[in-house]
Amino acid sequence: LYKNDAIDYRYHNYSEMTSILQDLASRYPSKASLVEIGKSQGGKSLLAMALSAYAPKQ
Repeated sequence: LYKNDAIDYRYHNYSEMTSILQDLASRYPSKASLVEIGKSQGGKSLLAMALSAYAPKQ
């Protein structure tokens, strides 16, 4: 993230947070990768973001 990347530091519901993570992964594909680490009891994907100098797609 860069200084001009605005993040609204408030509570985000599931769809907002998923959208934010997907946007970051698509804007910085060489540094960020989304990984599904499981499912919630409601069946929603539990996502983690891998960050590094090189983040291959899994």
